[in-house]
Amino acid sequence: MLFRLSNKIYRTIYFILFFSIALGSEQNSINSKIYFDFTRQEDGSNEFGIKRAYFTYKKNMSSDLSFTLQTDVDYKAEPKNIYLKKANASWKTRYGKLSIGVFGMNMFNIQEKTWGNRFIAKTAMDKNKYSSSADFGIGFSRDLTGYIYISSMVTNGSGYKSSENDKYKKISLQLVSGEKNLLRNEGINFGTVFSYEPFHKDLVSTVIGAFAGYHKNPLKIGIEYTTLSKQVDQFLVTGYINWEMKNPLSLYCRYDLHTIESDTV
Repeated sequence: MLFRLSNKIYRTIYFILFFSIALGSEQNSINSKIYFDFTRQEDGSNEFGIKRAYFTYKKNMSSDLSFTLQTDVDYKAEPKNIYLKKANASWKTRYGKLSIGVFGMNMFNIQEKTWGNRFIAKTAMDKNKYSSSADFGIGFSRDLTGYIYISSMVTNGSGYKSSENDKYKKISLQLVSGEKNLLRNEGINFGTVFSYEPFHKDLVSTVIGAFAGYHKNPLKIGIEYTTLSKQVDQFLVTGYINWEMKNPLSLYCRYDLHTIESDTV
């Protein structure tokens, strides 16, 4: 959901943060991340700007219950808008983790870590709008055997920048085997994703995807295949390779093939 935060809301957020820190600072986590941008315009002029500006606050209410609040900036809007990227509570039970609120989706979060260059380019699914990166709803996840992970979500389907616009909900499923975070850890993973979202009885969006990744320093490789069936059928294939040279230098290559009804775009 998109918000224009007033001074009153700012003061409320600051009060909540201060009050939470005062009660138990060892249980709080506050961090920020900013992506700067340099663009050379067509007229030859140079422009500096900010692409993303995250502010994240996390609080562990107990060993099982936690709360996350994350804001972002819509750099394309004038004036700039601050909106909620995440605002959720998570509860760990013996059956799995239950989350409610605005949280990250399970459609390409694993692939994004394998790609590892989000500050340069979005993943192929994100770039081509196969799914939003976050949404409002309820989610459940669980490690089945310590090596197999399953995630299911029921969300609005309109994304985190828009309010609910119809009565229908989006169902998303993810099944992963192996190391989920190849950005930080070595290993291998493979998995599948699925989403089903009706807009009305004659229009349904269905996404089915499969992916795999491998990381063994200095090499990291990923491949994805995804189909989107809505008004027309779309197919997306992407592969990428990262070679970590001497720190902090690295070499990467990526190829995306996006087809719509047999027409390459």
